[in-house]
Amino acid sequence: MMEWNIYGLALAKMPTPSEAIKMVEDAGFVVTKHHDLMARGKEIYGEQTQEWWMDLQASLWPALPTSHPAVRWALTYVLYGLSYVGILDNNVAEASYLQCLGADGAGELGRLNAMTPQYVVLATKPE
Repeated sequence: MMEWNIYGLALAKMPTPSEAIKMVEDAGFVVTKHHDLMARGKEIYGEQTQEWWMDLQASLWPALPTSHPAVRWALTYVLYGLSYVGILDNNVAEASYLQCLGADGAGELGRLNAMTPQYVVLATKPE
């Protein structure tokens, strides 16, 4: 399932915000607030904000260089090299590889406006 999620294949099973709210309510909770935290930047700063997924995409001038795909993937291969010579456990390089796949998938899904990573549903359980 993790691999499906990384490649976007689990997206069809991901609930929409309205479905998630209904699930919470069906479980007996009272939803007091819900919103997309990633949209808050535009509400606060207007059009000067950058979309959350832009740093995960390839660009000439990334705002956050460590999330740039070239840096992420280069680091992964460095970690594979270090694990090959015995300095690191191979699981470190594998974890980095999975994180790169996840970042690539999340960035692409965000670019397509297919998902948001931080939709908040605040609910209370009535007594």
